[in-house]
Amino acid sequence: MLPVNENIENAVNEIRIVDTHEHLMPEALRDEYAVDFGYLLAHYNTTDLVSSGMPLPLLQSVRLPMYRYELVFNEMLREGKTILPPEREDLSLEERWQALEPYWERMRNTAYAKQTLLAVKDVFGFDDLNGETYAPISQAIAESRVENWYGKVMKEMAKIDLSI
Repeated sequence: MLPVNENIENAVNEIRIVDTHEHLMPEALRDEYAVDFGYLLAHYNTTDLVSSGMPLPLLQSVRLPMYRYELVFNEMLREGKTILPPEREDLSLEERWQALEPYWERMRNTAYAKQTLLAVKDVFGFDDLNGETYAPISQAIAESRVENWYGKVMKEMAKIDLSI
């Protein structure tokens, strides 16, 4: 890398941030529901997966722990949203990955997938989410359920001083 580029990168990396739009689950609930790669399929990735042709009930099966979180969170907020149930609740981790994989391959170049892949790399230390890495990534996600994980990732790694 050229010295001027390194100087710019170093300067940018020192900037502290205020995040004014966040979709983080409460940390206590994250500790309960962030158990495997399905944690990476919250929010916007779901839209891209459905747009790639994945049936929503199958998606709910693949991201089953996050589906269960949405039920709890919906009840907490008393939103009364209808949340479509999963097709099945008995898929193994491997079966869930196999169901996801063709749709993930179709949407992996979208902006939402790219930010997921950045998180996979920067937070969990893997170069890709694929058939060889979904299980170790799932293990890393399960192991990340520690006290003050948001502090580590948001404040220390991302340099976010305040999230709203």
